[in-house]
Amino acid sequence: MVLYAQAPQQEADAHFEALELVAKARNWSVRGQMCLDSTGPALLEYRPGLTTARGLLRAGYADGLLVPRFEHISPHRGEYERFLREVDERDWFVALALPESGR
Repeated sequence: MVLYAQAPQQEADAHFEALELVAKARNWSVRGQMCLDSTGPALLEYRPGLTTARGLLRAGYADGLLVPRFEHISPHRGEYERFLREVDERDWFVALALPESGR
């Protein structure tokens, strides 16, 4: 499992601690580094942390990405769904620490 968050640097530790607890509760091994994008929202292609996470998945270090909420990938539903299609095509998965809201 690769951990990813998009959050300000001062909130990163709390996000990653929570993600590690979720991974441990689900008996998932955490592989590679924790991937963070601390700048504001940007297109998926322009996020170094997400690019690193994708690279770890491509290299086979893990087969899934654990994020706090779907908004950490993208607050825009269309962009999030496009990302999920890419993930599915590559036989990876995305797990959310907090379930989606019902929207």
